[in-house]
Amino acid sequence: MMRIDEAPLPERPKPLTVRGSERRREILEVVVVLLVAVLPYLLSAWFAQPGGAPFAGPTRSIDRITGAIETSVPILYIIYRTGEGWARFGIRAFRPTDALVAAGLWAATWLGCRAFTSPSPFSFPVTSQGSIPVPSAPAFSLFGSALLVVSLAAGAFAEEVAMRSFLLHRLEKLTQSKAWAVVIASLLFGSYHIYEGLWNAMSVTFMGLVFSIYFVNYRRIAPLVLAHTAWNVWLTILSMRH
Repeated sequence: MMRIDEAPLPERPKPLTVRGSERRREILEVVVVLLVAVLPYLLSAWFAQPGGAPFAGPTRSIDRITGAIETSVPILYIIYRTGEGWARFGIRAFRPTDALVAAGLWAATWLGCRAFTSPSPFSFPVTSQGSIPVPSAPAFSLFGSALLVVSLAAGAFAEEVAMRSFLLHRLEKLTQSKAWAVVIASLLFGSYHIYEGLWNAMSVTFMGLVFSIYFVNYRRIAPLVLAHTAWNVWLTILSMRH
């Protein structure tokens, strides 16, 4: 039996100076991630020409993969440096049920997004106004198609690591509110899609809202990356059919 004098002492609260230092560090991390993962895309979104073709060509696919690496690697390094563990940021080993969850998330966001883009959630109007943007895309070879899918998955991974895995987790801690963290992260996610038009940016914001609600409850980004990739592939397929 453990004697009373051998019992572990309760953890002492951290001094205010330590908590203040941690908070400043966390705020600095958020600023760095915003500069790396949000600001460049936000600026390009405001100066982008509506109706562009973001999916076009193998060269664009390679550019997207390069951009995803440039975005995700610094953020993954910051996550590693926090010492909080990968699981706290939702980075966990893949499991088969992630695919089923991803399918459910895709269906939920699709139905919700159609409310912003079409009178009927079961119609697929492809127009320049009031519909999910469907850019023109060239025909792809087998290699080009595989490269395209890889690039779409890489882009989805980079966005999910930035917006959900890191920023949502940090905002939740800084604001001490899941609700505010979800709202802020979703608005940031939708903000750099404004080049697609107001209604489409609202659709993307709704998608971010659904993804964020899932993340704060389950702390897994694998289903989000799969669902996000599925969205990108779906839009590409539509662009090739029209």
